[in-house]
Amino acid sequence: MARSAKQESQISAGGRPSCVRQCEKISVFMKIFQSGAVIFSLAVLSLIFTGCSSQVAQQPQSSLIPATPPEYQYRVAFHPGASAYFSVRLKLPPLGPQQRFFHFSTIGVYAPVGLGSLVKRFRAEDARGREATVRRRSENTWEFSNPSAVRVIEYDIADTWGSPELGQAIPEMVGTRIDSEYVFLSSQAVFGFIEGLEFGRVQVEFDLPDWWTVCSALPQDDRGRFYAQHYGQLTTSPFLLGDLDVAEEYLRGSRVRFFLFSRDGQNSTPEIIPLTENILNATEAFLGDLPIDDYTMLFVFDDRSAGGVEYPQSAAFVFRDRPLEEIRPQVQDVIAHEYFHLIIPYSIRSDRISKFNLLRSRPSQHLWFFEGVTEWASDMIQLRYGLKNIREYFLNDVRPKLFREERFGSEISLREISLSRRRAANDYLNVYSRGALVALLFDIHLLERTWGRRGLREVINDLRQDFGPDHPLPEERFFEILIDYSGPEFEDFIRDYIAGNKPLPVKEMLHKIGIDYQKERRIPNPGADLGVFPVVKNGKVVVQWVDLETGQQGLRKGDVLQKIAGRPVHPGRLDYLFSEFIPSLSIGRVVEVQIARNGLPATLSIRLISQKARHVFSIPRLLTPNQRKIRDIWLKNR
Repeated sequence: MARSAKQESQISAGGRPSCVRQCEKISVFMKIFQSGAVIFSLAVLSLIFTGCSSQVAQQPQSSLIPATPPEYQYRVAFHPGASAYFSVRLKLPPLGPQQRFFHFSTIGVYAPVGLGSLVKRFRAEDARGREATVRRRSENTWEFSNPSAVRVIEYDIADTWGSPELGQAIPEMVGTRIDSEYVFLSSQAVFGFIEGLEFGRVQVEFDLPDWWTVCSALPQDDRGRFYAQHYGQLTTSPFLLGDLDVAEEYLRGSRVRFFLFSRDGQNSTPEIIPLTENILNATEAFLGDLPIDDYTMLFVFDDRSAGGVEYPQSAAFVFRDRPLEEIRPQVQDVIAHEYFHLIIPYSIRSDRISKFNLLRSRPSQHLWFFEGVTEWASDMIQLRYGLKNIREYFLNDVRPKLFREERFGSEISLREISLSRRRAANDYLNVYSRGALVALLFDIHLLERTWGRRGLREVINDLRQDFGPDHPLPEERFFEILIDYSGPEFEDFIRDYIAGNKPLPVKEMLHKIGIDYQKERRIPNPGADLGVFPVVKNGKVVVQWVDLETGQQGLRKGDVLQKIAGRPVHPGRLDYLFSEFIPSLSIGRVVEVQIARNGLPATLSIRLISQKARHVFSIPRLLTPNQRKIRDIWLKNR
């Protein structure tokens, strides 16, 4: 794929990213293959597009080395163990009187977490090594009494994986991990910055074993030092260090570099490359081209699954180290989702998502589009390219989203969720379920009303062409623009199901493509059921969803279950209680349910209902001509 003139100019200015082996012995799989075919942010959402090409073990270029010393010169050492931490030494140029504050970033727009809480030691020095006076002003901020005297900052900061006080607030793929065999590092979780020096050039080097590789999408010189044009570019460039499996491929004309750590050796680049190629093929078939021609992928296969995070030039993934055949659907779905983020929001974004918003972030009504439409597209590109069949799509993708959307509830519209600081995790997570379902139904509605001339894909491509990364959509006109690009006849749909919270017209829309849907259906020989979906929150069993029949008897969402028919409700015994004990009772039996509601105890008498099959799909053999036509259009890459 030919580069644009803008990309070429960025390449010449920014140099080429590289990954250098620190010794001559290379024990990893590596090959260069030219394909004949043409192929949560979670933290500081910095939409910086630094065009660059990728090579493994390439020769450095003079353009990599700044003419003058960078304003930031970080040197990083790491210390594994039970209390693992990074030691960072930062050399600075002379500071002005306004450059008196040193900050760490926060991770997360809707539930921000300050990384400064992980700092264990902080010291500032003058040019002679004498300690300079510094005062901690907040969790994330330090103030220098005399900024002009500060030339060096040293601090220790713990890794996030080993910091239980953070709970699950920082997902692993946007945090840090220090292990004796590898180090994973999201830059915003290690590197702080000087207020007023956000656009200063950056240099980073690591102290590491001779046989380790250090990898990033950032350009690198022959001494192993990485460079960023400014702090924002650094924060969107994660690092992976260790004795890694390294490979590079040309996939559909896009140069992709793979860097992989596998704890037990159960995964490797030869397995990941074909899977990634399938996703890029499907994306190109869906969009007509690929959004990027140089891409870096960092994989950690260890003791947990967390998912992935996308940046302008690279992505980072954390999966449990199991044989790929066991985890293939999950890995494939996550790669597809993260790669599509190169379109939304890195090509299509609201102007509220700032390029250099380092100190604070603002919610945007673009969020549901950012995550919900991306989630829809990541499934849809696989269906249309043949990586999933229609039954797999509805049973494994659509049906779980319907369950989650129902459990999370529609009390808050997608627009409200997007604009408000997250009141509860479920509100935010509904963006991935209700948001993706709305996109599915909207796509069908568009295709049916335009007889296949225009679907949600065409809306995305037109927005991408007319706006793009350098021309964000005005936040206050976001819905107006969406209506304009979809057509005025679709305004009611957008107002009802995105800006509003009306129940989704699932049955109606799926009928248009010949899919029969039932929200619930009686099953043969049912057992008894309480008619709730319980979840564990803070050690308590809380009702997250209530069947209509049960709800009419007084049980509510948010009630804390304590006893059912005399049996204590323990988090560790939920499977037995709801899968064995309650189904063994008689349908229609009245049982006492002891609960706590708003902190007050209460006892309810609940009549057990029949178990039901819920969110059931069927695909009739006989379709009307219109259904056949719309389904064919919906399924095909046109």
